[in-house]
Amino acid sequence: MVRWVAVLVALCACSADPTQVILVVDTDMNVPSELDAVRITVVGPDGEIQSTEGPLVLGDPRTLAQTHTGGPLGPFRATVEGLLAGIPVVTRHATFDFQRERRLALSMTLRRACRGVACGAEETCADGGCRSVVVAPEELRPWRNPRSGVDACVPMEEVCNDRDDDCDGLFDEATNKLTDPTNCGGCGVVCTFMNGSGTCQNGDCVLIECDEGFADCDADGESCEVNTRTNPDFCGDCLTECGNPDRDCCDGVCGRC
Repeated sequence: MVRWVAVLVALCACSADPTQVILVVDTDMNVPSELDAVRITVVGPDGEIQSTEGPLVLGDPRTLAQTHTGGPLGPFRATVEGLLAGIPVVTRHATFDFQRERRLALSMTLRRACRGVACGAEETCADGGCRSVVVAPEELRPWRNPRSGVDACVPMEEVCNDRDDDCDGLFDEATNKLTDPTNCGGCGVVCTFMNGSGTCQNGDCVLIECDEGFADCDADGESCEVNTRTNPDFCGDCLTECGNPDRDCCDGVCGRC
């Protein structure tokens, strides 16, 4: 998963701790074939607009700084757009307030499942479903400066990627790799079968049933490789072989097609 960081600063840096929100953008989409850049636009309570755009490249964070000498701490509206060749592919919105003298992180993950999902005017797509754009104060997690060399972990939503996203010392604990058909036995292992469907059992993909008109006649449990509607060796099922004079398989029945 690719991470892209933008830093928003509210109020001057004269206080004991800066008042900041760090937007951390992740995506589960393939880079650069599905996404190759990200654009972040932030509109302040006074209508001032700040925007930045950059490529999705590991190890190449960019910063967007918005500095105030005073004024309200919110609401601020952030729009994150995942781009491919300059065209928006997936978008996420968030409305939040700064918290005085606190440095916080806001996770905004661009999900493949959100492509083409239309939500209401005050909603945004997250994890394939619609939620309110309003970010509650408790959703902003403490930010720890990676440059400190002490704690470089940025609390994020825990996803299956062999990393400790939420900084609790555990990896992928939100995913049951023994039963999750999209992460079966390992992150990104999707249980798919040709002409059939299956599930994840004890970390292994298991073929459950074949689509209508198909069968797993070699019983290898890996695919439903035979079209029983047209195959004269397995006509209608895996046990019926057509011969003269009904040598053809006609929609699952031996005959003369």
